[in-house]
Amino acid sequence: RYGSYLFEHRGIIVVADGCNWGERPKKAAVRARDSVLKYLMEKMVKITKVEDAKLYLLRSFNVAHKAICQKTTENEEIGSTTLLAGLLLELVPDENNPVNETEWAFVCCSVGDCKAFLIDGVTNCVRDITQDNRVGQQHSGDCGGRLGPVTANGEPDLRNLSTSCISCRAGDMIFACSDGVHDNLHPKSLGLDPSDLNLNYESWEVLQEKMDLENITGGFRMKFLEDIFNKNDNENNNNNNNMFDNNYLLSSNFDSDNEELDDVELYDKLQYLRELGFPSNEIEQALEACNGNVQKAA
Repeated sequence: RYGSYLFEHRGIIVVADGCNWGERPKKAAVRARDSVLKYLMEKMVKITKVEDAKLYLLRSFNVAHKAICQKTTENEEIGSTTLLAGLLLELVPDENNPVNETEWAFVCCSVGDCKAFLIDGVTNCVRDITQDNRVGQQHSGDCGGRLGPVTANGEPDLRNLSTSCISCRAGDMIFACSDGVHDNLHPKSLGLDPSDLNLNYESWEVLQEKMDLENITGGFRMKFLEDIFNKNDNENNNNNNNMFDNNYLLSSNFDSDNEELDDVELYDKLQYLRELGFPSNEIEQALEACNGNVQKAA
């Protein structure tokens, strides 16, 4: 569940991702999003510096947890949710230390595995504002923390609760998303093996036994996003402003002219790319061509 308020000098963004499936996590996410937005709007006049933003973001998470746990009926079952909330603040220049251009600060609070990225408006350099929130996961399904009555005594799981602050400028982009989005930027989800990243391990599972995968996949994720935005900048001359360029994803990772892939392997990878939600004419044409070759070979 996403929510935002954008003003001339400030902004609020919230991402709440209910844990597991069904109505319980959905309601938890909606309550978390709505309560955080409402609370931060009420306290906006009190936020005059970055430290205030961190304080009220943390307090909004407490409000969100209470809203999640509030039963509307006696037998209502309560779910849980991860949560990320951020305040975008225009900074007032210091008279004793003037800046050459208007600067902004993005102050973020997060529990769980939602992520926020800063994309530099000039260089397209990508920085993971929530860089460490997936480090130390107990298993692949561990989100790291969540709000709602998840402990034995009904308390939230705050293992990776954290606040972050990053400076930014006009023209930069803040990109916030749930793991349902950024998991697709994992090299394994893109059909890559550790060897494709020059890592001498036969599988991601074996690699995970040796080190924390986030230390590797986090860097890959940022580089992959940078490549996407750089590609789109090049395509802007042709009036293509699609942030996630499906043709680029196809050509950079599943090129039908790639001689290192046989037809069967390429067909499987193309199918997988389509299942990830990147439909395009090029994918369909490549699938049709590969399927013909696969049938001939059979």
